Amino acid sequence: DRNRTSPFAFTGNKFEFRAVGGSANVAVPVSFLNAAVADTFKKVTPRLKTLLSSKSSRDEGVMELVRELFREAKGICFEGNNYSAEWRKEAKKRGLPILDSSVEALEVLTDKKATEFLVTTGTLSASEIASRHHIAVERYNKTLEIELTTLLELIHTYVVPCVETQIGKTGLAHDHISGAQNKKRHSARLEALSSAMGEMLGQAESLEKALDKLRQEGDEEKKMKTLAKDIVPIAQKLRAASDSVEGLVANELWTLPKYREMLFADALG
Repeated sequence: DRNRTSPFAFTGNKFEFRAVGGSANVAVPVSFLNAAVADTFKKVTPRLKTLLSSKSSRDEGVMELVRELFREAKGICFEGNNYSAEWRKEAKKRGLPILDSSVEALEVLTDKKATEFLVTTGTLSASEIASRHHIAVERYNKTLEIELTTLLELIHTYVVPCVETQIGKTGLAHDHISGAQNKKRHSARLEALSSAMGEMLGQAESLEKALDKLRQEGDEEKKMKTLAKDIVPIAQKLRAASDSVEGLVANELWTLPKYREMLFADALG
C-alpha cells in the first residue's frame, strides 16, 4: 500500500530511484519468483482443463479457477500495511513465518518443503540449493567480522582519542570555572564525556572477547547464529555510546564525518 514495488516511485513531492546494492544479484530473487510462478502454472493447468470441460465457456472456467485460488490463498492475503505491528500480530495469528533477520531468511534454504518448487521446475538442484546456502552463510559471517573489526578500529583510533582530547580540554576549563553552581553544572558535561568513554571501552572489550571466541568456532552455522544473537547486540551498544559523544565533542576535534555533514553535504560547501 506504500508503493514499495516501484523502482522509480513518486512519493508526493519527489521521485525516488530504488535499486539493489552493488553486491546483490537481482537475478537470484527474480529466478525464484519466476520458478514459483511456473510451479503454480504447472499445478493449476490440470485443474483448469477439468473446469473447462465442465463449463459452457472458457472465461467461466477461468473465473471459477481464480475464485478457488483466491479462497486457497486467503490465509496469506493482507491489504493493509505489511510493515506494521498490526500485520506482525495478524501473521502470528495465521501461523505465517516472521523472518526478522538474514539468519532466519537464510535458514529457509534448508527447508526442503519450502524449496521443493526450485527442484521440480529445474531451476536449482538440491545440491545447488545447499551450495548457495553454505556460500551465503560464509559470506554473512565474513562480512560481519570485517564490519565489527572495522568498528573496533574506528573506536580505538578515532572516537576514543577525540573524547580523551575533549575530556582534557573540558577538565582544564573546569579548573578555571568559578562559582559552586557553575562548577556543578559544568561537572555534568565532564561526567557525560567520562561515562560515555567508559561505556565505549567496556563494550569494545566485550566485543573483542566475543570475536576472539567466535574465531575458535569451526561450524559456520553456529558462527552465524552467534553473530546475530550475541555479538551484533554488543556492537549496537558500542555504536550507541559512540553516537552519544558525537554531540559532546568539539567540531574541530571530531575527526570523523558527522551525520549532519553526510546528510547535508551539499549545503555545507
